[in-house]
Amino acid sequence: MRIAMIGTGYVGLVSGACFADFGHQVVCIDKDEKKIAGLKEGRLPIWEPGLDTLVNANAKRGRLSFTTNLAEGVEGAEAVFLAVGTPSRRGDGHADLSFVYAAVKELAGALKAPAVVITKSTVPVGTGDEVERLLKEHGAPEGCSVASNPEFLREGAAIRDFKIPDRIIIGVEDERAETVLKEIYRPLFLNQAPILTTSRRTAELTKYAANGFLAMKISFINEMADLCEAVGADVQDLSRGSVSTIASGRSSCIPAPATAAVASPRTRWRCCTRPKMSASSSGSFRPWSRSTTAARKRWRGALPRRWAAAWRASESACLA
Repeated sequence: MRIAMIGTGYVGLVSGACFADFGHQVVCIDKDEKKIAGLKEGRLPIWEPGLDTLVNANAKRGRLSFTTNLAEGVEGAEAVFLAVGTPSRRGDGHADLSFVYAAVKELAGALKAPAVVITKSTVPVGTGDEVERLLKEHGAPEGCSVASNPEFLREGAAIRDFKIPDRIIIGVEDERAETVLKEIYRPLFLNQAPILTTSRRTAELTKYAANGFLAMKISFINEMADLCEAVGADVQDLSRGSVSTIASGRSSCIPAPATAAVASPRTRWRCCTRPKMSASSSGSFRPWSRSTTAARKRWRGALPRRWAAAWRASESACLA
């Protein structure tokens, strides 16, 4: 399949080189003439283990090329990836989508046949809708589709992450876009890489959710490290024994009433019944009231907030 990759930054260059290594014909496009000249000579603008070998090998085989001419690069392309930068704007910190929208406007006039336009950049939810509107407004051929395919690459392990992914997210609104993207990722699909097909907006939000979840995990283990230092525990053993447990896997990421982060119904019942204390609004702990005691005897699945309060009370009692 012929693929055009607009943008030769970290995401664009890694993705373009890996797609070419899958056997696709890939053209990487960038307005920076110096960068394109360097890539044609085998000089990469970024460092990533193994990327120079991958780029040069596929360039020699004729599967990977570089150009500054957008019209030339997208000619005959069935899929066009948008991998341009989305830096934070000064002042409000919002993602600056001016580069994305500028590329889309130019792309609309350069396309001669319908293509699937795919956002690879990290963009706010709803960007795909605006890309679709701009394509129509600026004269793109009838039948163009817009999809979202967020990346999950780690610096230093980007090639491995691309070729052996934890998951591939495909956000589409029509069957043609889904078919094209699955064909692009066919080599990974044959290797049983998990491919999740979602709506376009869900895919856009998934990228932010993944980033936020990663930040939360880092913050959490740093807090645990401080706690371990205070009580004389080993954070490495704690990490292996708690963070990596099955209980913090996918099963705990299903929306449901809060369960005070405990592992079993039996444990939840114990958290609910011992000690007989509850948290007041001021943060101090007081004995259970009669109404609370009566409510505590209800079915164990109906008191998520009580469980959380009892869990905090239990921790406080243990530390005391």
